[in-house]
Amino acid sequence: YRYFPIEEHERAMPAAVAAECAAEQGAFWEYHDKLYAGGDLSDAALAALAGALGLDQARFAECRVSRRARAAVEASRADAVANGLEGTPALFLNGKMIGGMIDYADLAARIKEELRVSAGK
Repeated sequence: YRYFPIEEHERAMPAAVAAECAAEQGAFWEYHDKLYAGGDLSDAALAALAGALGLDQARFAECRVSRRARAAVEASRADAVANGLEGTPALFLNGKMIGGMIDYADLAARIKEELRVSAGK
């Protein structure tokens, strides 16, 4: 997973930073999933989501204003760009980039094909 907050979305960076702060408390995926399920990315909503997941609110708040979380997000985005990503969603399967939306059936078929090819080597 790489953070890739789009610059055109003014709340993308704060949401990514908040997700990184949730990760510091071992709750990245839970926080991530809730972010994508909802629509409100205001500071109050980001904090409320952390509270709903049982995160330490003081630690979460300190992290959100620290430089370390934003630096981690920026480094992750830079890594994504260095690997050829131009947008989201995107994933790599055996080093091959798959850009755009992909449904489960297509992804499963591609994985099965990669496994079949790998087994033949």
